[in-house]
Amino acid sequence: MTTKNLNLLMDKAAQQLNNNRLLLTLFLIAEGMLFGSLVFSNFAVRSAQGDWPPPGVDRMDMFAPILFMVILLVSSFTAIQSIAALKRGDRRNLTVFLGATVVLGLGYAIGMINLILHLKFTGVYSGMFVAMWGMHLAHAVAGLLFLGYVLVRVGQGKYTADAYWPLEAATNFWHFLDIVWIALFVVLYLV
Repeated sequence: MTTKNLNLLMDKAAQQLNNNRLLLTLFLIAEGMLFGSLVFSNFAVRSAQGDWPPPGVDRMDMFAPILFMVILLVSSFTAIQSIAALKRGDRRNLTVFLGATVVLGLGYAIGMINLILHLKFTGVYSGMFVAMWGMHLAHAVAGLLFLGYVLVRVGQGKYTADAYWPLEAATNFWHFLDIVWIALFVVLYLV
């Protein structure tokens, strides 16, 4: 292969990576709009109710959601560490940190499902929680499937320090979900 052909191939790969990153950014913007519409709906329902929570309904306990936030933040840290390990050529820690991200994510998902299943329904107040939590949970499950797929591919040795787009995409989506959870927590519990 000539130098010219090699440079052309490298330019094409760089352009594909830029296209991938642009598409992920556009996808995350669209997802942000989806969650933004849920937040807007929450405030619209609140304003129509007058008092929030409605009279006779106690505010939801914050312990489990705070615990979930800690789990998600730690999982974001382990996701960051997995990419750093790959860039260092440390495949063992890549697997450990990415595996930890998946395990923490599973803990979050199972905990959230348990919380929803044991939620005392009180009408529109708990309905807003379930809508927002449920949408986030659905995205977290999709993110876990993506991370699990990437973890399997890591086990097969498919990524290198120079070629790891699926790992980058999966961890960036996971970070997005962490940010969304923080925003939902603020809207549902602090505002």
